[in-house]
Amino acid sequence: MMERIGEQTAIFIWDEWVDSSPVFGNLRIILDEGEPEMRIDYRIRARDLHELMIQLFPWGCYSYVEPIKEYSGEVAVHVLEVEVRPEALAYLEAEEFLEAGYPEEPDSPSLETDDYITAEEEAAFWRRRGVVRGSDERDD
Repeated sequence: MMERIGEQTAIFIWDEWVDSSPVFGNLRIILDEGEPEMRIDYRIRARDLHELMIQLFPWGCYSYVEPIKEYSGEVAVHVLEVEVRPEALAYLEAEEFLEAGYPEEPDSPSLETDDYITAEEEAAFWRRRGVVRGSDERDD
């Protein structure tokens, strides 16, 4: 669902059956101001909608678009605007990168310093100083 919503804003419409312990259900999710694109037939008891949203959709941040409407004293309708958090979008991007694998790139050449010397030049340097290569002792 995070991928489907992506960087756009979705509208979540929840029905709440109001009684001693509220039941939330009939979630409708609308993308691009059209007909409900997804319907999820939840029937979940929760203290409030915030508790439900952070449990089911921790990747989203939401705000009310309209005041809560009550119908016949039994059903309240909550209309929310939901966006995917930047951290969740970054997670999706990282997941996509890891699934794709390392990009095809040529091997990076190593850098050589200006004072680079060959093995032969190094051996000659130590011979001139009287040190046998691989030893700290000097020849007398």
